[in-house]
Amino acid sequence: MRGTAPEVSGESEQPVPAPLSRRADEGYVELVQRLSVQSVKKHFDAYADVPWDAPEHEIRPDDPRWELSIDTPCASLCRR
Repeated sequence: MRGTAPEVSGESEQPVPAPLSRRADEGYVELVQRLSVQSVKKHFDAYADVPWDAPEHEIRPDDPRWELSIDTPCASLCRR
C-alpha cells in the first residue's frame, strides 16, 4: 500500500540514546553560541596585533627567507 512505512521488528531497532543532562545540554548550547558569534566576529589590526619590533620580524638583506629556490615559479626572472 502506498504511503505507509515498512514494519520494523523490535530486534533490529537502534537503541535510543539517553537524553543529555540539563547541564551538559546548556554547556553545548553555550559552546554553539560562542562559536557562532566568533565565526562572524573577525578582528585583525596589523598595527596592533603584530609585534613588529620582535626580532623574528626584523628585515635583513641576508635573511634566508628572502631567497628564492630553483623550483619557485618565476625564480629565473628574479635572479641576476
